[in-house]
Order: sequence, then C-alpha cells, then structure tokens
Amino acid sequence: MKDGMILQLDSIKKVYRPGSGVFGINMNIHSGEIHGFLGQNGAGKTTTMKCIMGLISYDAGSMSMFGEEYNPGNWKLKTRIGFMPEILTFPPYLTALEVMLTYGRIRGIEKGTLASQAEILLEKVGLTEVKHGKVGAFSKGTISKLGIAFSMIGNPDLLILDEPTSGLDPVSKAAIHRLFKEIVKDGKTIVLSSHQLQDVENLCDSVTVINRGLTVAEGPTEMLRKKGGVISYRAEFSKVDNRLLSGLSSLEGVTSVDEIEGKNMVRVIVEGERDVREMLAKEAVALGNAMLSCEEEKETLEELFFQLIT
Repeated sequence: MKDGMILQLDSIKKVYRPGSGVFGINMNIHSGEIHGFLGQNGAGKTTTMKCIMGLISYDAGSMSMFGEEYNPGNWKLKTRIGFMPEILTFPPYLTALEVMLTYGRIRGIEKGTLASQAEILLEKVGLTEVKHGKVGAFSKGTISKLGIAFSMIGNPDLLILDEPTSGLDPVSKAAIHRLFKEIVKDGKTIVLSSHQLQDVENLCDSVTVINRGLTVAEGPTEMLRKKGGVISYRAEFSKVDNRLLSGLSSLEGVTSVDEIEGKNMVRVIVEGERDVREMLAKEAVALGNAMLSCEEEKETLEELFFQLIT
C-alpha cells in the first residue's frame, strides 16, 4: 500500500443528466485517519459514496483500495468496508439486536462470534439498554447510533459514514466522536460526510471539499487552513501610527498591514509559513514602540469552506 494510501479516487465521474451528478472527484485517504468529506446539499457527496460502495456504477475515472485496483465487483475488498448511508431504513418490527444479527448473517459473520460481536458494538454506541427495543419506536438519534454499530459489523478496516451524527444530542455526539478516535487508534480508517463543519474541524485529520460535482480542495485540515501559503497575525502595540504601519509593511515577506480601529492592533498578512513575530517586535522597538501581543489567526474550516463554494 503506497505511502499508507488506503483509498484513492481519480477523476470519478457519474452523470445522471446534464448538470447533475459528479464530474471529477479526486480523493486520497490515508490509513489510520479520520477524513471529512464536505460539500453542500447536491454537491455529490452521497453519489460519490454510493460509487465507492458499488451501489451505483461510475461512468469514468478509477479507484484503488488497499493498494489494489478497485471496482464494485471486487467482493474481497468490499468485505473490508463498513458503510452507513445517510438515510437509514430498518424493519420497524425488529429490535436493535435483531438488526445487528440479521445484517451480520448477511455479511457472513461466523455464527459463533456474531452474537457477542453484536452485543459489544451496541454497547460501544450506547444502545445496550434499548437493544431489545423495536426499531420503529427509536428516535432519529438512536437510529443514527444503530447505523454506526451496523457499519462496524465484521470489523471492517474502512468505515464510510454518511452524516453519522445526524440527530444526536451534544452528549451522544461527543461520545461517538470519542468512539471514532478509538477506532482509528486501532488502525482503522474513517471517511465521514457532514454538514457540521465545527465537528469536522475538531475531529478530522484531513478533508476533501467538493462543489458542483468537482473536488475543489483536499489535504490535511491544518494545511487547508493555510490555503495559498498565507498566514495572518493579529498584533497589539503600545500605539499604532503611520510610522509603525509603514515600518511593518516594509518587512520581508509582509504583504499587507491593516489597522484594527480603536484597539491599537493591526492585522499583518505574511507569505509563506515562517514565524515573523520576533521580526515584528524588533521593528516596533526600532521605531520607539512596543509589541504587547501577537497571535496567529487561524482561518476556520467554515470560513474556508464558504470561500471555496462561492
């Protein structure tokens, strides 16, 4: 498996009709990470996930998985994937435990280990107390928990989860996030789509952003925050005047300096990734001023997301 690459999509295309579908999805997922898959409704996230799972066929492009060429008919590789669709439909007359046992049998899990595996997974997602409850009476959040457990049957190496925390309350969501982190510590990999950008920012190691059926950005979450190789600093000085603004603007690598009115503060934009705080402080002293504080301003994933889709 080259460079720990567990799943790679290259120019995946699936057209339903002109303007509808995906037209060039690229994605690189590395082993042992949580990867966020972002896009507006209709951007093509679910279509992409269905192509990966072989639920629909794609028209062009290629996929590789676990270092092998992958296509929907490759059942050996598909057994290593667990999938949770966005819309979960379980027979309402089955209990949570019965759902797990039924799906486990479909996946070919050995009868001798299936029951204990189902019990353990229901416990992991916090459903032990309702395991004998009928699914038809479950809330949306409880169904989401069951869907996560359902995707983990058979101990797959890769989990593909479409909106896995939809409907969960904050306490349940935090517990599921802890579970996801435990899963990747065990060497598994998770790909999840979500509209909850703050959750993705806090949870994911890397992200792929798509818009109108095309990949518009991908890579480590921290790297995407520094999109374009530019860093912004927010610095406070004992005073802000034209001499300071001119002096800071002349420094190497500084592309702009803007005063933040009424706060003796400026925003300094710098090319590259070098830390310029010491240089800013020295320039202030040379001008008879003093830098009181200076912090890097990290662009949030939400801010970047809206830049990419507009």
